Amino acid sequence: MMSDVFIWLLNGLYLLLVVGTVLVVMLENRQPERTIAWIVAILLLPGVGLCFFYFFGRNIRRQRALPLTKRLQTPHRHKSWLEATETPPTTTDRYQALKSLCDQEFGAPVETLGKTEIFYNGTDFLKHLLEDIKTARSYIYLESYIIEDDKVGRQVGQALKEAAKRGVETRLLYDDVGCWRVPKHFFRDIAHGGVEVEAYMPVHFPSLTHKINYRNHRKICVIDGQQGYIGGMNLAARYLGSNDNVWRDIHLRLGGAAVRRLEQIFLTDWQFVTKGVEYKPKNEPPTTDSHPTLPNTKNNAATANTRVPQVQIVTNDPTTAVPQLMMAYTWAVMHARRYLYVQTPYFMPTEPFLHALKTAAMSGIDVRLMMPHKPDGKLLRRINDSYVAELLAAGVRVLLFEGGFLHSKCLVMDDDWCAVGSANMDFRSFLNNIEVSALIYDHNVSRSVRQQFERDQTQCREIEPSRWAKRSLMRRLRESATRILSPLF
Repeated sequence: MMSDVFIWLLNGLYLLLVVGTVLVVMLENRQPERTIAWIVAILLLPGVGLCFFYFFGRNIRRQRALPLTKRLQTPHRHKSWLEATETPPTTTDRYQALKSLCDQEFGAPVETLGKTEIFYNGTDFLKHLLEDIKTARSYIYLESYIIEDDKVGRQVGQALKEAAKRGVETRLLYDDVGCWRVPKHFFRDIAHGGVEVEAYMPVHFPSLTHKINYRNHRKICVIDGQQGYIGGMNLAARYLGSNDNVWRDIHLRLGGAAVRRLEQIFLTDWQFVTKGVEYKPKNEPPTTDSHPTLPNTKNNAATANTRVPQVQIVTNDPTTAVPQLMMAYTWAVMHARRYLYVQTPYFMPTEPFLHALKTAAMSGIDVRLMMPHKPDGKLLRRINDSYVAELLAAGVRVLLFEGGFLHSKCLVMDDDWCAVGSANMDFRSFLNNIEVSALIYDHNVSRSVRQQFERDQTQCREIEPSRWAKRSLMRRLRESATRILSPLF
């Protein structure tokens, strides 16, 4: 009798927990498809669905559990170029609204673009990074989602230790989940060499549920306030690729004023993990406004070729009032005039971004989406494939890269704008992860990214709508089943 009562009590408590969790999901007012997906998982996967939600589904955007946005808006924020001009900026700048959005609402000032180098493979990136570390004189701030205990990670670790021995202030910040399989003695060895080493949000039970779903996916480095790195490459041997497994990626080496912004981003992340005092960039901005003033001319197409190259470093994290990178990317997609090319290893888009791509294609814009032919997981491949039919129907050209693994995360359009960073075109990067991207307004850089896209396209297989429509019913069912769960990833 007592056992029956105990079982009924447990069932009642479980039912209350399920009902309460479902109400929480509904009250968070997420996108309807995400709300439905979580409710289905909670109701149809007894126990498992609840565990998945509390480990991976908690929405902290409203809770502000990670005070990142406030920390990025420092008193040293530059005066807006919109405020700095006495007269309204020229209407020939088609990106005026996007610049204002990122500057005024996202705290990403417009900076003059300094010398920029683009790396399309890990070998070139690693070579320049190690050279800059070896010649550093004052400080090195390195932040990476992954740094492996392999030949690349050990090279970087050794270079950091040698810099520390020279008296260079050296800091390394890595993501605890991204480096889950990296032995702790690897980081201890680097720390014993004089490098300050910190893990971003270490995952330890019982605080696991608040940390495992929100990861620092950024890959940035600042050296002496003069050189800055940003892009999609982690520090691991697989990013170098091999003859059997070519790894395609993209990373930037920036100079100029934008390096200050990268330094500020690193220092705010460092302050968060160390719970220390507020850090200020060593390379302080000048007291006078350093933002480029747009030419105040009448509508003249010639001004487009003389405009100063510019860049905005936009961050993304789950505590901001809005998903900043998703909004910036969606705006760009909706304002393409001739072409829009997108590269991403994972394509699980939010509805606004997906609709923007389809709308642009249906409007006559040449929209091309490139993904790897073989993503690193069958489930991911099925989710990616589940979006293909509607993209094709809208006129988007879908390309599968067969020359290796495509890890590039970039957008380029009209030979005058591109975005390069750490964010994939998926739910996790847009809504959960801590990301960073460089929005570049420049003909030369954009043209280079476009030309690399076209070179990659020669190693792609384009999906033909007629053949895609003939895929088997079972395959379509598998895609649809995984599509239901895609908002959970």
